[in-house]
Amino acid sequence: MLFLIFQLVLKEKPDQPPSAVALKPHEEKDLGKSFKELHENKNFQIIAFVMTSMMGSYFAFGNLISPLLSPYGLSVQQLALGGALSSFVGIFGMIGGGIFIDKTKIFRKTLIFLAIAAALNLFILSNYTLPAFY
Repeated sequence: MLFLIFQLVLKEKPDQPPSAVALKPHEEKDLGKSFKELHENKNFQIIAFVMTSMMGSYFAFGNLISPLLSPYGLSVQQLALGGALSSFVGIFGMIGGGIFIDKTKIFRKTLIFLAIAAALNLFILSNYTLPAFY
């Protein structure tokens, strides 16, 4: 029923195009050429590296939070809530950090500081919170 309503009401294309890009003729490209162009695009490589690193860190954090906090008697729901809260705190921290960097213009010093802080955090967590397996 809903399919018939959409077929009767909706047009093939709108009266006005949604953007200026929609007016330009579409250029057909080969899939292999498109991937080759993406591979050569430095900006795409940087964005892909950053996004996959963030996703990997997020998944690793999700896998590590349960064994870290389970010995304290937390339930699965409490662990999930803790992981979600950590994610939101991280998001707001990134927004605040971006505002700070934009205002102060100290990009390189902030990056170096955050890299050292992340390495120290990883060292402390791995040496003092995980059980010894040796």
